[in-house]
Amino acid sequence: MSDRYGLTGKVLLIGEEQGYGASDFRKRQVLVQTDEKYPQDIQFDFVQDNCSKLDCISEGDTVTVCFNIRSNENNGRYYTSLVGWKIDVEEAGTGEPEQVDDAEPIDESDPPPF
Repeated sequence: MSDRYGLTGKVLLIGEEQGYGASDFRKRQVLVQTDEKYPQDIQFDFVQDNCSKLDCISEGDTVTVCFNIRSNENNGRYYTSLVGWKIDVEEAGTGEPEQVDDAEPIDESDPPPF
């Protein structure tokens, strides 16, 4: 089973970059609404160097987000997040995504980015 997924929708909100404590860990969140009969608001986390990929995105843009699903256990509770590694803006009127960068999917042999 692959843990690489993609979703297309409209950007509702782009969060500010957050740092955590004395560590160098950085995270930035984006909220995307799907274009379905019953739209869903989906939150994605962009971490570390991927935070800057949200700099060229604006609220209202139609984007395609490529992401991995991550889950962590803490004291018997499980926390799941959608970790974005690529985001493309759809060009106005064409329906085709405009590639923001030359991102590659996360190598499965590498440890998770957090």
